[in-house]
Amino acid sequence: MFKAKKTTTGSVFVCFLLCISFILIHGPAYADEYEYVTQWGVKARANYDQIDYPMGLDTDKDGFIYAADSRNLRIMKFDPEGHFVAKWGHQSRDQGYINGPFDVAVDNQGNVFVAEGWGSGVTKFDSEGKFLIKWGSYGSENSQFSTPHGIAVDKSGYVYIADTYNHRIQKFDSNGNFVAKWGKQGRGKYKFNSPHGVAVDDTGFVYVADSQNRRIVKYTSDGLYVTQWGKQQGYARDTFQYPYHISIDKSGNIHVLDQYKNRVLVFTPDGDYLYGWGKYGNQINELNYPQGMTLDSDGNVYIADTNNNKIKKYDPSGRYLSSWGKKAGVYQFDSIQGIAVDNENNVLIADWSDHSIKKFDSNGSFITRWEKYGAPRTGWDTYFYPTRITVDPYNFIYVTSVYGHVYKYDSAGDYILRWRGGENNDNNRIGAPYGLDSDESGNIYVADTTNYRILRFDSHQRVTAKWGRMGSKNGQLDYPYDVALDSKGNVYVLDIYNHRVSKFTSEGNFITTWGSSGGEPIQLNYPHGITVDKWDNIYVVDTYKSRIVKFDTNGNFITAWGSYGSNDNQFKFPTDIAVDGFNNVYVVDTDNYRVVKYRPVVSQ
Repeated sequence: MFKAKKTTTGSVFVCFLLCISFILIHGPAYADEYEYVTQWGVKARANYDQIDYPMGLDTDKDGFIYAADSRNLRIMKFDPEGHFVAKWGHQSRDQGYINGPFDVAVDNQGNVFVAEGWGSGVTKFDSEGKFLIKWGSYGSENSQFSTPHGIAVDKSGYVYIADTYNHRIQKFDSNGNFVAKWGKQGRGKYKFNSPHGVAVDDTGFVYVADSQNRRIVKYTSDGLYVTQWGKQQGYARDTFQYPYHISIDKSGNIHVLDQYKNRVLVFTPDGDYLYGWGKYGNQINELNYPQGMTLDSDGNVYIADTNNNKIKKYDPSGRYLSSWGKKAGVYQFDSIQGIAVDNENNVLIADWSDHSIKKFDSNGSFITRWEKYGAPRTGWDTYFYPTRITVDPYNFIYVTSVYGHVYKYDSAGDYILRWRGGENNDNNRIGAPYGLDSDESGNIYVADTTNYRILRFDSHQRVTAKWGRMGSKNGQLDYPYDVALDSKGNVYVLDIYNHRVSKFTSEGNFITTWGSSGGEPIQLNYPHGITVDKWDNIYVVDTYKSRIVKFDTNGNFITAWGSYGSNDNQFKFPTDIAVDGFNNVYVVDTDNYRVVKYRPVVSQ
């Protein structure tokens, strides 16, 4: 920086003007060093009483309760009074990974079977959570599933799956070998419409909660029709609105959880109505969109009170006894995927496991939170899994979701619209979007990762440019994960499997590339995030090296910081980055469950 030799007021003022002019033209005179400022966030699942969107429940012969903690991707085990015993399931996609646990069932040996809704499969564990086997994939053939919601095990160890959107029941042995199936879409004796629940009594009869047909259907263990009950409409006490889950007590009575009416109805094995209980609400003795139920040997009823994020215990008559569980707090993170800074220097976080966007000020003070459609809702359409986030020049916020859509919100988080770019067979349809950014005209550039390309959308969500195909040559991409634009409209694409940054014009014409796998400063190892500051410097999250790397606009190395660990200047699997208008840097430190803020050190 310029230094004044005299201390007169006039000379100091002139020096100040010169300094400001230099900064405006050339950028700030910062040394190539960044210092730690602050951090916020803790692990969302550090507390064992936290449950997020509990679904299926079951009990073992000793009375222990197993809960499908769906949004936390895990199974939780409690004693009959709700004291935590064990948990398993995690984010890493190894053998023990549970992709959307929707229901759980325990056999006579204590083995735990999990119906994976999003993974369209079944995973088997022992009673302590040790992985045993896994089977199933998405599809409609034998042993394939389409979002299975219900699972049950009979006394002989056979496993029954409510294969919800294939509208059928599938039967397997305890090792996952296919045995039988029945059902297709419709309303006949052997037809279903989105069956969600299945249960088996001690004599081997199978009961199916045929949800959208609003009935319970009873079969033999081989799938032969026996009887059915349930009215299509009306307000009678034995009328279903959306039967979701079934449990059977030791007397053989059938307990049906009617999700939309927030109540339990009890019938004889032949469908004669006995009694019912339950009402809607958020109080301790009320239910809000419950999706799971189980009974213990004394007839006590445990309900997964899904939208209240609690497990609730009732006596056989429906009298409230106790409850446990709560949702994670706003400063608790499990899998942050994206970060951005808005035009007011507020920090926006895409909290993948919380299915939400969280807004903080630049010092980490919480401002607000919103979900898929803005204000919280109930039901399946609350699932979001946001991945990346950006803000356009008009302060509109855009978020990508793992399910293929881009969502648009105003600066307060109110939902505006979503789009995917085309119909199922349209070449402009987004496959799996991750990173995105906007230009000065409000065009949105999306990294369509699994289609190995970049898509540019105008303000009417029309594709106006697209480029890229799989490969490692100049202009080709291999799993493009993030994208950022500079002030001139150049597009920088972070290419994970090529371990590099590729630079293009706004029309997709290749300019240059840098980076490769290796240990040199310019080399990258599975980079996951990229951003550009207002002086067109490039910041890359070098994920597998646990560091941040800064380049100039041509790919020349400037500086780097970070190493593996949990200290202030260390990271564990960092995934995204943002820079505010004051050149402060915010890093998503994923496996440390935090956001870390740094500032540039001013050279003297």
